[in-house]
Amino acid sequence: GQLNSGPLGCIEEAFPPTSLTNKSMNTQIVGIAWFRSEQWERLREVSADRIQLETNYDDWVRHAEKTLFDLHTNGLKVVRVDIDVDDLLSWCKIKHFPINSESRSKYAAEMLQLRDQQSGNAT
Repeated sequence: GQLNSGPLGCIEEAFPPTSLTNKSMNTQIVGIAWFRSEQWERLREVSADRIQLETNYDDWVRHAEKTLFDLHTNGLKVVRVDIDVDDLLSWCKIKHFPINSESRSKYAAEMLQLRDQQSGNAT
């Protein structure tokens, strides 16, 4: 399947969307990087673009939920991609990527693709 990231304005910095197309169902699946409340401060500490991230987790969730709703309203299947900050850090270190919107998006895309392959869905 083809993976890509799509712009959602300033929201993209916090949870960049990525998509897969399920060829057997011809459905676009959009993955949203979803962070854990207990890891929010850690994400902000390690992110090169921390100034673009919401200051607190509750604000981020409000924006994330609105984005999920908007994407769903546009007919897309939306999947939350749980992101562990330490796993993201390790992945970025191996890839020599800074921690920023682009790397978070790429990581979420890879996790979505792995999850899709493990579940046996055709992409």
